[in-house]
Amino acid sequence: MAKQIVRVLADATIDLPPEWITKYNIGILPTQIMMHDREKPYRNYIDITAEEFYEKLLKADDVPTTAVPKQGDIYRAYEESLQEYDSLVVLAHSSKISGSYNIAKKVAEMFPRKDITVIDTQTITIMEGLLVYEGAKMALAGATKEEIVARINSLIPHTHGIAILKTLEYLRKGGRISITKQVLGNLAKLKPIIAVEDGLVKNIGKVKGFENGVELLKNAIPKIVAGRKFETMVILHALMPREAAELKEHVLAQENPPKEVEVFLIGPVLGAHMGPYCLGLGWIGTWDKKWFQ
Repeated sequence: MAKQIVRVLADATIDLPPEWITKYNIGILPTQIMMHDREKPYRNYIDITAEEFYEKLLKADDVPTTAVPKQGDIYRAYEESLQEYDSLVVLAHSSKISGSYNIAKKVAEMFPRKDITVIDTQTITIMEGLLVYEGAKMALAGATKEEIVARINSLIPHTHGIAILKTLEYLRKGGRISITKQVLGNLAKLKPIIAVEDGLVKNIGKVKGFENGVELLKNAIPKIVAGRKFETMVILHALMPREAAELKEHVLAQENPPKEVEVFLIGPVLGAHMGPYCLGLGWIGTWDKKWFQ
């Protein structure tokens, strides 16, 4: 195997499990999570796990808030990685959602003689995670920076995800979606369907009852599997392991299923905005909003 000369780094919204971060040598730019139980922010992947986050969330009176990685943390991550690798490829979630991309790019400019490429993935959570996963695997295999950047850029337009929420309350309070309390009340029995479109989190539809939302996901899976452009699909959940396992079995039951179908717990950053009890799917391939309406 060729020597690794490039390291892939990403902000901590990628929702890959910690063991994958280690296995694929992914550098993390830690996002901050503010919770009720301490004044100092938690740093995702460093100070708090997803399991610990949800344990605290269920006991909290207030909705957690998040903040972009600190400039100093990004600087240290770059500096440490550049001691061992010739080039860095840094993936940030959509610049339309937060300032992580702009900060990562600004810090990269502090290393004018170093080879650092920062990519706006135009997405978030496991969809960004799939791009990071592909880039990190290529880096471990000895790919050049140019090869990794070209591959990631080719996949970005085909990276999609969908989630069914039991409530919009966390997204509304966190300012990630514009919706009035009156409309929220009207949606009490109608469960929102959330997707990332054009780099923004959008409510693309609604369904009566969470169970019907899960059925909507299942009905779309044959089309998603048939049109995939990547052999890894991920089911994400927040405290819904049974439903996630059932969705995985449904994917695997399709004709010619993906080689990898993983089930991951939604991480603290996304969990702070979406709250507990949601279910989603991330993939790279074809997409049609009508599948979920």
